[in-house]
Amino acid sequence: MDTSKQIISFERLLKTYGNPPIPKIKNGVIINKETEHSKTLRENVLRLTTQHKEILLQLEETMVKYNQQLIKDFPPIGLMILKRKTNRDEHEYLSARVMYPLINDTTKDIRIHLGKKTNYPNYLNDVEQQKKIQNILRKKLKTKLFFQ
Repeated sequence: MDTSKQIISFERLLKTYGNPPIPKIKNGVIINKETEHSKTLRENVLRLTTQHKEILLQLEETMVKYNQQLIKDFPPIGLMILKRKTNRDEHEYLSARVMYPLINDTTKDIRIHLGKKTNYPNYLNDVEQQKKIQNILRKKLKTKLFFQ
């Protein structure tokens, strides 16, 4: 399941269309210069954005909640192996990282530690192991989100 749905952010729209593009010179030719027609269109986008601010903020909030629910229901499996050395031993741990979307075009980086790598043999190739890991991730993610 693809949980990376694009969120329309009110702040990003203001930032993108609030200022004209910066002209650049490439091979002696000015590129990315704003014409009168493109300036009018950009200003129309900016006017409509500010005119419909409440609707856009409501849309952004709903899109964020939708993406958050997708991540809660189907946490993406992005696993990492962390190595920890002590004086006597070296241990490998399995850890997951989830980028949890928030309002205003930001995300929260949530790291979930799953335990020793030896507890999950063949975690890359075994479908049952991946389902087990995803269920553990789902439970731990809900716990982390509840207490933060």
